[in-house]
Amino acid sequence: MPLRVHDTRRREKVDFTTQSPGRVSMYVCGVTVYDHCHLGHARCYIAFDLIHRWLEASGYDVDYVQNFTDIDDKIILRSIESGEDWRDIVDRNIATYFEDMDALNILRADHYPRCTEYVDSMIHIIDDRCSPTRCRWTSQPNRRWEAGSQRFRIVETSQTWRAGMAFSLGGRSPWLAY
Repeated sequence: MPLRVHDTRRREKVDFTTQSPGRVSMYVCGVTVYDHCHLGHARCYIAFDLIHRWLEASGYDVDYVQNFTDIDDKIILRSIESGEDWRDIVDRNIATYFEDMDALNILRADHYPRCTEYVDSMIHIIDDRCSPTRCRWTSQPNRRWEAGSQRFRIVETSQTWRAGMAFSLGGRSPWLAY
């Protein structure tokens, strides 16, 4: 029985196909590791585990990626409130995440990138999308960039996030001080 999926662009169900025959690249947004997992996380990863297992049982070679959001307002606030280094909070909660998912017999992804590993790439992408000819600084206190005539906000920041990024990433972001 073929797998049928909803194509949001075409707004209809279509037969599942891959870019490379027999190979599936599967990305699932991972947890923000400011605390232990909860039942909602379990439900999400059980659902994707089912898809992962079905694809493999159907003969597909699955390259499964699930990220960890390892920098976020909640992580920064936990660090400030507890006095504990944010990296220790993240590492402990990632370890607990694996223990919880293993206890549920959920297959592990092939890769678990952390957001902080890609901050420089994120900065580069934002710089490319927000050249001075395409974006302008806003005067609104919690908004950094505004793009062209669409008035689409590219990056929204909070005081906590900016302070936390400076705190945690050694000031690598070019937008921290304004």
